[in-house]
Amino acid sequence: FTQARYESALASFRGFLLQYPDSSLVPNAHFWIAECYFRTHNYARGIESYEQVVTRYPKSGKASTALYRKALALLELNDKAAAKSALRQLIADYPKSDESTKARDKLASLR
Repeated sequence: FTQARYESALASFRGFLLQYPDSSLVPNAHFWIAECYFRTHNYARGIESYEQVVTRYPKSGKASTALYRKALALLELNDKAAAKSALRQLIADYPKSDESTKARDKLASLR
């Protein structure tokens, strides 16, 4: 991933999920899969993967970041209403997260 070899990274993260389905790092793998899609401009697939983190692992350390990144992906797809909804959900569900502050700022800029 850090070398911008996103297809290879995607395969590695998927392989990790298959090999270690019960690992505590599963939410992270889903998050990084979403990031690979985001970086290759496949925003729809990225949104799906971010949503998996948020819905299946809401208490993971990646959940608030996934929700914020999901909002950014929605903005890339020009879905301002859904992006605003994701940002509001982030503020409501993760009020003390660093992303909550970013979400407030982003929401203010979208009005």
